Amino acid sequence: MFSSILNNPSTLPALHALSRAQSSMATSIQRLSTGLRINSAADDPAGLIAATHLSADLVSIQAKRQAEQMDYYKAMVADGSYSAVSDLLQNAQSLLLQSQAGPSAAIAGTDSLQSQMDDAFDGIDHIAATMSMDGSRLLAGTTTLGSPGTPPSGDDPGTPSTQITLKRTDTFTLGSYTDPNDPDHPTYTLADLSSGGALSISSPSANSSLTSDQRADLAQKVLSTAITQVASQRADVGSFMRYTVQSDTNVLDNEEENMSAALSQIQDADYATEVSNYVRQQSLIQSNTAVLAYGIQQSRQTLSLLTPITSQ
Repeated sequence: MFSSILNNPSTLPALHALSRAQSSMATSIQRLSTGLRINSAADDPAGLIAATHLSADLVSIQAKRQAEQMDYYKAMVADGSYSAVSDLLQNAQSLLLQSQAGPSAAIAGTDSLQSQMDDAFDGIDHIAATMSMDGSRLLAGTTTLGSPGTPPSGDDPGTPSTQITLKRTDTFTLGSYTDPNDPDHPTYTLADLSSGGALSISSPSANSSLTSDQRADLAQKVLSTAITQVASQRADVGSFMRYTVQSDTNVLDNEEENMSAALSQIQDADYATEVSNYVRQQSLIQSNTAVLAYGIQQSRQTLSLLTPITSQ
């Protein structure tokens, strides 16, 4: 057997194996510490690209969900506002019917009934003017909910719009009714039922040429139209919440679950695998250290051949 003290080839395999085991063990420690399988681009270049795209998609999904939730909350507030307006309209209709009943009108007084109707109409205008969320006046006719969609482009068919606009809801727009029997075809709204309006039950406008029966009939039609308009608007908002927001949210939840699972599969560390590798490399380090020590001992034994010479 060749003996040398300048080079010890028998220790090189153990030294290289020890270096690999220490590197693998360090990788396992890093993965166990961070919980990530990919801690640098060198760990998995292709996986890093896939994980980056998936992370970007997840951020986009979360942003879409936040926008959907904000639209949902706005729609909820609008629905509650429409409900309050509907209650006020029904109260006004009850007061109008009382004014048309002789005994009830005589007992309550048309002025008192008109005052209560004015209060109801003021309440409607107050709701329309003050109900807001996220800086938007919801019943001013300027708030749009939903996504505008995207136009077709090349092979991309685009996406349809899911937008709805919350309609203006005040006494100047609600109950819009045109009298077909009047040659001038005037259009009346709830504002005309207020004191001094053309359809007021107690103090109609001096310019009005309508009889009391005509005013009562038109007032009833205006109120019925307003109640129908608000009910239709509430139905539109309800359909948006149920068939647009909730459906889109369910789809986004499904996408997020599957993308998160895919991202975890690519990026996250498998703790069972890493712990097993850590224990295996730890054993290899101990084994290689022992082998390396044996190789060094061989060099020392070679040096012991010089002992008879040095002792002379």
